[in-house]
Amino acid sequence: MRTPTTQESHGFSRVECQNPAPKATAAAFQWNKPLSGVFRTNLNEEPLASLTVDEHGTFAVEVKPNEVQTVLVVDKE
Repeated sequence: MRTPTTQESHGFSRVECQNPAPKATAAAFQWNKPLSGVFRTNLNEEPLASLTVDEHGTFAVEVKPNEVQTVLVVDKE
């Protein structure tokens, strides 16, 4: 897994992770700011699925071989 990239904007952050390996893996993150939701998105940043976040702000997303996965983290207002 390559180091994820993060872009912040007003009200949300976009996290992108890449898996150049031949096996699937999971990318796990611990968010240290209050958030209202985390979503796996398509390339147009349209939500595809909601991700589960635990009480510590930790969430994970599965990344298939040779895949780029984009996650949208929505800040709590």
